[in-house]
Amino acid sequence: MENQNDRDAIIDTFRRAGLELLRPETIHPPTRPRFFILTSEDLEGPAFSHVLHFDAEMIEAHADYAKWVRQWARATGKEDRLSDASSNLNFEAGTATLAYILDGVPRRMEFEQADDWVNPEVAMDILDDFGDVPGRVRLFIDNGQGGTYVWLPEEGIAEFPELFPEAKRS
Repeated sequence: MENQNDRDAIIDTFRRAGLELLRPETIHPPTRPRFFILTSEDLEGPAFSHVLHFDAEMIEAHADYAKWVRQWARATGKEDRLSDASSNLNFEAGTATLAYILDGVPRRMEFEQADDWVNPEVAMDILDDFGDVPGRVRLFIDNGQGGTYVWLPEEGIAEFPELFPEAKRS
């Protein structure tokens, strides 16, 4: 288990890499391992800017896809460019819809939704819409059942692999 000094050093490394600590109060307890420091969040939002952590088995309610789109917008700095995000699930029929407006362009997807796993085609469409952040490189840390996207400036990437050697450019 990492101690408070390790926690502070990890946070400093994240800052040097280009992440802004937005909500330090989400990092509980202070002795959490580095992955949990990076992905800490509460109902108000994530601890760090430019981080999106998800569990691919997260679709349980009508608003879950819309909520995920809003999380993508927040992580990529596109909140002010997103509007009217909504989603609807019909598990009995095995169908779902997701709609939103990004940069004034309406997006609507109708797709199969057989269970609580994110539809991979929808995930790719969302990644296409939100994945690129000018001036930053997208990294992905796979956890087997989801993962964490992190967007860093090119000059911030050097230190990040010391903490997360499994992070890959995506």
